[in-house]
Amino acid sequence: MKVTLQTAGFEGVPLEVELQRTDGESPETVEKKTITPTGPLTSLEFKLPATDVGRHAYSLKLPVQEDETHDDNNTREFAVTVVDDRAKVLLVEDEPRWEFRYLETAFSRDERIDLKSVVFQQPYLGLLPETFFPRKLPGDQPSPFADVDVVILGDVAPGQITDDQWNAPGKIRRRRRRNAGAVGRKELAPVGVPLGGARSAHADGVAGEDQHHGCGRPGAAFSKRIAIAAHPGSRAATDVHFDDDPASNRAVWSRLPGPIWLWLGTAKPAATVWTAALLPQQAGLADERKQALIAHHHFGFGQVVWIGFDSTWRWRHRVGDKYHHQFWGQLVRWAVSNKIAAGNEFVRFGAERSEVAAGEDVVLRTRWSPQFLQRFPKLTVRAEILRSGDNSEEPFATVDLPFKPDQPVLREGKAVNLPPGEYRTRLVVRDADLGPKPLETTFAVRPPNTPELIDITANRELLSQLADASGGRLLLADDVHRLPQLLHPTEMSQDIYRESPLWDRGWMLALFFALLDGRMGCCGSGTGCRRKPRGIAPAVRKSRQLHSASKV
Repeated sequence: MKVTLQTAGFEGVPLEVELQRTDGESPETVEKKTITPTGPLTSLEFKLPATDVGRHAYSLKLPVQEDETHDDNNTREFAVTVVDDRAKVLLVEDEPRWEFRYLETAFSRDERIDLKSVVFQQPYLGLLPETFFPRKLPGDQPSPFADVDVVILGDVAPGQITDDQWNAPGKIRRRRRRNAGAVGRKELAPVGVPLGGARSAHADGVAGEDQHHGCGRPGAAFSKRIAIAAHPGSRAATDVHFDDDPASNRAVWSRLPGPIWLWLGTAKPAATVWTAALLPQQAGLADERKQALIAHHHFGFGQVVWIGFDSTWRWRHRVGDKYHHQFWGQLVRWAVSNKIAAGNEFVRFGAERSEVAAGEDVVLRTRWSPQFLQRFPKLTVRAEILRSGDNSEEPFATVDLPFKPDQPVLREGKAVNLPPGEYRTRLVVRDADLGPKPLETTFAVRPPNTPELIDITANRELLSQLADASGGRLLLADDVHRLPQLLHPTEMSQDIYRESPLWDRGWMLALFFALLDGRMGCCGSGTGCRRKPRGIAPAVRKSRQLHSASKV
């Protein structure tokens, strides 16, 4: 397992990274490593023990440093599913070409691959009871491809695999002359179109029109070759690659001894181009789809990989297994990366991935034996999802796994919008008997990592723009002590007006009536008393007298 540690401001400081196994009663330390960062990104590797079958939870921990600003991104949890099974590969060829010989030798040395080879035409003098390789596909199964994970087809003529073998129960239905095949999960089909041969059908479902290109005859000098370019963002730049750095990976592809002849197929709209041929007339990405050398396409439940040349063995020139075995080994392990872990003799059941991010769909899948489906043709299947840690056995969610006509032995469904957490799912069937032991498997939904916790480095250019736009100043870490000097107190005044009605207060109302009563008081005698008016100006009194005189 490769770990990438991102730090800021800890260059030259030793940091201890601890790998723990967390699926037990208490965390168990697997390994500790001390690393000294020299830049923002630092890589290190851990060896994960794969001795116990099942799903195992792990966590990576980095102790909180004394002057660390964020301590909520020092832990990363993940899980690994270990299956007790090797990749079952079937290598099918018409005759033992160079490509077949190198592939058969490489896979035979790989302990993680269970290889079976079939060569239809091979030298046989009759001195031994049988040829070195079988000359026909296995016939003890309903389908010759039912018990394998990956089928690699080379230069196989359409008539060498019959319609009954293609259309046997458990095989993805195809029409005649569609020779790209593998049963199960993912399918690999390397080329095998000889010079002058008829159009191959390997690219059906991946490529459209085929073109033949060459710069020499087989056996020409290694300098005469067609260069290969990895398509940015494809599997050739991610899962099936030669270097973790995309630029370095593309450089390796461009330096590989390219083919001296090839078949180019125009990729269909749903196909993905992994690599393309670098031809003089190439103008851009649009031409890459017309010059695809390696392309990938989903077909039925499986997947097809088309390789338009048969000379990957040339990649061994003066470097041995460095590129050839790495490419094919990664391709096979990628093809079987989603093997279903739980099951019995009748069915295999589980999630497509043991970990998904929050918001992604959880694909639950079953694969049934053809004999079992023949016994129970009205089989009804569903998956019940339970949250780990809940005492209740009531399912948190239920997912139906419907039957699909084009996938006779496969049934799958999707669980959507599951909240983050650990889950276990069990298979429930009606009108059939799967035995006394329930089939259960586990998976996890992880919360998404926020960019603020992943990318902790400062964007200096953006910060400078924000400071200039707001009239501030950008201070680096060694200038933080100047911050108090730049902060000046600001004086601000504000007038606040409040209205207070007199009748809202009792004492104010009493005072008002007291003043009013003192102003309008009299002596109380019958004839009255005359009192000199107060508060009336002389001019007002004079005007009143003039008014009375005018009346008389």
